[in-house]
Amino acid sequence: FTEVTVNYNFFCAEDSCTHVTDLDWTITSCLSNQDVELGLDNSTGFTEDCFYDSETESLVVRVRLLEGIANEEGRTFTVTGIVEDDCGNTNTTSRQLFIPLTNNSFALSGFEELDDGTCIPVSAPCDDICPCEYDQRECNEDVVIGTSLTHTGTSTDGSSGETTTTFSYLLTGKPSRITIGVPAGMTIVSHEPDTQFMVGRPQNSYIEGLTWFLEPDALGATTVVSFEVA
Repeated sequence: FTEVTVNYNFFCAEDSCTHVTDLDWTITSCLSNQDVELGLDNSTGFTEDCFYDSETESLVVRVRLLEGIANEEGRTFTVTGIVEDDCGNTNTTSRQLFIPLTNNSFALSGFEELDDGTCIPVSAPCDDICPCEYDQRECNEDVVIGTSLTHTGTSTDGSSGETTTTFSYLLTGKPSRITIGVPAGMTIVSHEPDTQFMVGRPQNSYIEGLTWFLEPDALGATTVVSFEVA
């Protein structure tokens, strides 16, 4: 973010003492909800993942997130600034920068998912955070783990005016996670069981689709798994 100390470039302020174009900001900190877990030193109010470069008047943000379902809320940077007018009055405010991990990150973090162009696509080094592509399965197919997922039926319903299709399966065993690959672009109407659920590709997985995160101890010998799409 360039020229962040210039009013209306990053922060916005209005004043009766000083013209808005003459108000200057001082960036005092930039911290995130994942700094501690990433082992970052934030004693100065900034970290190596978010800092102010005074030479270029730029706020530099590194796109890096913790992986895994425990961090699915994504990463939120809170940038704090102070503005002062010619009369010596000051005001402190903050602005948040949100980087989602999955499609579920918006709801989990309380941010509204927008499609009006206000979201800024960013590039990231794939060797750090992008999902890996595998030529071979991660699991040894010779190992028997006592878990199976069997397709038991497909049904179509058009009674509500919109045609939906339900796919049903029977899960045997007690896994902690299952993923069913589905084509992109489907709208998920409902799913069962009603546990933590995501659409897309989980971190460290070679399958993109629908994923249920399960509590093995809460499962019976068999569990009905289904999802309805439109």
